[in-house]
Order: sequence, then C-alpha cells, then structure tokens
Amino acid sequence: MAARQENLQVVAISLNNDSRAYASAAEQYNQMLHYNDFQGWESQPVKEYFVYGTPSFYLLDTDKRLLGKFNGFNRLKDFYEERKGIEE
Repeated sequence: MAARQENLQVVAISLNNDSRAYASAAEQYNQMLHYNDFQGWESQPVKEYFVYGTPSFYLLDTDKRLLGKFNGFNRLKDFYEERKGIEE
C-alpha cells in the first residue's frame, strides 16, 4: 500500500525488546519509518493509542488526527481504499 502511494507514509512502532531482532526487521522493511523505545508493553505509544495486541494499525491524516484503528492489515487496506475512492 505505502509503496504505491506518494502521499502515504508508514510508521512502524515496535514493542520488541530484542535490539537485534528490531534492527533486522527495520532493515527488512526499510520503506517505513521505525520507532522503538525498547520499553515493550510499557511504551508510551502503547498507552497513548490503547494498544491491546499486535499487530495494530492506525490511520492518521496529515494533521495526525486518528481516522481509524484496525486489528488487521486487510481491514486497514479496505478502509483506505474506500476512503481513497471517496476523496478522488
């Protein structure tokens, strides 16, 4: 999805406590921005966005307003595609 859209940026927030595993994933998915404070489930984004499981997906607009929260990539993709069709 992000690779095909110039106006879309994916930010991956990791809860991984293993720095090597995190570095490997960040390298593998280098088209995304990555963040990890190595606090796991005590991380500030977990508290601020009420993360209850992984993976969790959040869609924000350019003003960082939350447009949707999704517990699966396909739900996020469907929402994005529907919204894209409305805005065109």
